[in-house]
Amino acid sequence: MDSARLFLAVPLDEAVRDALLDAGRRVKPALPGGRWCGSNALHLTLRFFGTLPLDRVEDIDTAVRLAIEGREAFDLRVQGVGGFPRLEAPRVLWAGVSDGSAPLVELAGTLNAAFGAAGLGMEERAFVPHVTLARFKRRAHLDPAVLEAAVRGAQDHDFGVSPCETLVLYASELTPSGPLYTRVAHWTLGAAK
Repeated sequence: MDSARLFLAVPLDEAVRDALLDAGRRVKPALPGGRWCGSNALHLTLRFFGTLPLDRVEDIDTAVRLAIEGREAFDLRVQGVGGFPRLEAPRVLWAGVSDGSAPLVELAGTLNAAFGAAGLGMEERAFVPHVTLARFKRRAHLDPAVLEAAVRGAQDHDFGVSPCETLVLYASELTPSGPLYTRVAHWTLGAAK
């Protein structure tokens, strides 16, 4: 394999992933046609690179090391449910981040600048911390009463706290049964050089 679909993410604690899966099971009947993420796909993506030659992993490594130098780990509270572009007609159903979102946004910005300097391009869209729960091929137009009943309480629901202490570079292989993720590299915040 000379190239791979690569993305950088913060893995989530198992208890948080379990809480997200449980919420997805409760909401799923009201949101037909979605592709729901399994436990292995519940993470906070910091940067999707697309398909890159594997020799670019060295450039990613250098950029990440520079961006996290001197940066300590912090906690993230996964809380609330929303949708892109809006919950009433979502293409993506997501869980948000409350506590810890400011340092996560700052980290993503620092990483974005480092990737740009490394010749890996820069993300133009603003980083919005979220965990994707489901994707829809086209916007799901839902009965507002059914949707409201399904997500009642979930919009502010606390799914738990997960540490942001490790960044993982994943390779993603698309298969008919869903994506397969392989760890390519990882970095620890607060680790000595």
